[in-house]
Amino acid sequence: MLDANIDLDAFDDWQKAQEEGIDVPIYRPGSATDVLFTIRVAGPDSERFEAAEQRSIEERVAAQGPLSRGEEIEAGARFLARISMAWTLKDRAGKPVKFTEEAATKLFREYKPIRKAVDSVAANRNRFTLRSPTAFAEPSATS
Repeated sequence: MLDANIDLDAFDDWQKAQEEGIDVPIYRPGSATDVLFTIRVAGPDSERFEAAEQRSIEERVAAQGPLSRGEEIEAGARFLARISMAWTLKDRAGKPVKFTEEAATKLFREYKPIRKAVDSVAANRNRFTLRSPTAFAEPSATS
């Protein structure tokens, strides 16, 4: 840890929250309370997010030119799948659907509202700050 004369615990907690990720609720269309399943997504400052960004850059360089609209959607779906960690998705019979990058990519490609819901949370640092127990704590008297 950095030897500094200030309290950096809030940043440690914040980074931990980003690495652990947060659950994004996916609601039944037309409902604000009926959660169908959740998708756990890593924060924008996590190692997982950074690795996903690097892979996206490498793929764009390899493409050697601008992507079509369909290719952009596919690239975005792959990126979201790479920063996703798990889900509680079940099939119609109630059996858990195994989380894989390929399955998540397909879900994000085919269901724009789900893609948008996860994307809006993943890019929002404030959502991860709220999970950090010391992010809004007042400095202690000994600090």
